[in-house]
Amino acid sequence: MTFAGRWRGCDAILALACAVSGPAQPAPPQARVAGHVLNQAGEPLRNATVALVGNNPTPAAPFPSSYTATSSAAGEFAFEKVEPNRYRLFVQRAGYLEFIYSEPDGSVSMPIAQGQQKTVEIRMTAPSFLSGRITEENGEAFPDARVTVLRASRGRGMKQLARVSQIVAGRDGIFSTGSLTAGRYYLAASAPPSLTQTNQREVREGKAGAESYVATYFPSALDAATATLIELPVDTEVRNLDIRLRKARLFHIHGKTVNASGAAVSNITINLRDPALNDPLNSANRVVSIGGAFSVNGLLPGTYALQAWSQNRSLQAHQTITLADRDLEDVVLTLAPALEVPLSVRVEGADPQRAQAIRKSLGRFTLTASDGLNDNAMAQSKDDGWIFRNIGAGTYRMGIGGPDGTYVKSIRFGEQDITLRELDTTLGGGALEAVLSPHAAEVRGGVLDGSGKGMAGVLVTLWAPGLPPAGTVDQAWSTRTDAQGQFRIGGLRPGDYRVAAWEKIEPGLADTPEFRVRFEDAAAPVKVGEDARETVQAPLIGRERIESEAAKLP
Repeated sequence: MTFAGRWRGCDAILALACAVSGPAQPAPPQARVAGHVLNQAGEPLRNATVALVGNNPTPAAPFPSSYTATSSAAGEFAFEKVEPNRYRLFVQRAGYLEFIYSEPDGSVSMPIAQGQQKTVEIRMTAPSFLSGRITEENGEAFPDARVTVLRASRGRGMKQLARVSQIVAGRDGIFSTGSLTAGRYYLAASAPPSLTQTNQREVREGKAGAESYVATYFPSALDAATATLIELPVDTEVRNLDIRLRKARLFHIHGKTVNASGAAVSNITINLRDPALNDPLNSANRVVSIGGAFSVNGLLPGTYALQAWSQNRSLQAHQTITLADRDLEDVVLTLAPALEVPLSVRVEGADPQRAQAIRKSLGRFTLTASDGLNDNAMAQSKDDGWIFRNIGAGTYRMGIGGPDGTYVKSIRFGEQDITLRELDTTLGGGALEAVLSPHAAEVRGGVLDGSGKGMAGVLVTLWAPGLPPAGTVDQAWSTRTDAQGQFRIGGLRPGDYRVAAWEKIEPGLADTPEFRVRFEDAAAPVKVGEDARETVQAPLIGRERIESEAAKLP
């Protein structure tokens, strides 16, 4: 074959290769996230630090990508060439509270897909402060007093105070709180801890019923019921919040920790819970039994819950007690073995591939104590499912971390159907089986102000109407609107619901059925079936009516 012939053959091969491969394809567009940083008045903020932090590691990126930027004079920022992932967006600037972005469904995780172009608007809020002076009975400064900022909340249907922050007053008794969001607060002051609050051997040597300085609420109340609620506007310092510490008679609880046969058990941790305070750490009144004996001292009269557990929590006990006007002697906490509750999860109504994807996307499984006598628990994974370890006898609400688009179709505990009931372990243990359906419904919508503009950051609640019967699980979901006033609530089981938005509401109040039922006439009704996608405008409940109805609750 001649050279020309061989060349023509090469031309033919090249032509065939080009025909097979076709023209070069353009690279897919890369994702971009951009936006503006504004103050509450809508004016641009420069020099704000914006961080976009990846959530999920991948085989190609065990440490997810993160990006940072600084806002310009026009408040603008942009992240180019963003890798697909789920991200959290944080913004910080001197003189403003930290901003954390949230989706319309309340999630702080932002999904970014390949080629997506996302624009966000960030409104930052200036902090507020509370300041004042702590004095003793005769009006002199009380140095080093502990000053606690609290907010009202509701848990298990009752009003509680949740600690926001704690600071130490100066030598002159003067204090100023750290940065606070606008809202309504309580202030309490107390003396610094003393040795007798931690040394049990000194308790019995003290004089029973002796007076000591006790926690005092602004301006001079011994309990939250008679304390003054402090209104804190945006970008404001409320001053002259002076508290004069009061003295009161304090009492002690003496007892012992024993096993089922009555033998003393030592090295048992005992916690005392005050139902009026929402303190997740419960460390204020924590002691350890010595030789099986324990003492909790320095208590005002009231009703408390005592909890006890061994070092590995395999033994537990709890008891509700009432302290009146004298010490409580010979309190007996009888320890019993804690329970182990296995959990299996089944997906129903999905093809094998979808079912496998759902199982891989399962989140956390939790038990939340509904009686206030036990700690909450999270399931641990094992070869054939999950298991809750060291569960105390009591009642719990179960939380199942199903991925978006699924709902809990049923839950069984042994032979009992507890789909919409609380888990009760007072009669012993058993196995849990949960069934998930991939056909969840969702409700989307918006919240508008009087001029028809979307309202950002407003709490929206969707709930099943009526009061849940005793021992059943309250069906309610809450989220906040995004920057455009839009919301989304997913993972819904078929049924009838009500939807409303709250202009201004204390934490936990919207989760209280006895409160919500008072607004069912004003809420929007919505009915959903499997796979339904409903849109509804959430009516805005005014602050005055919220406060009026909340005042009627116990």
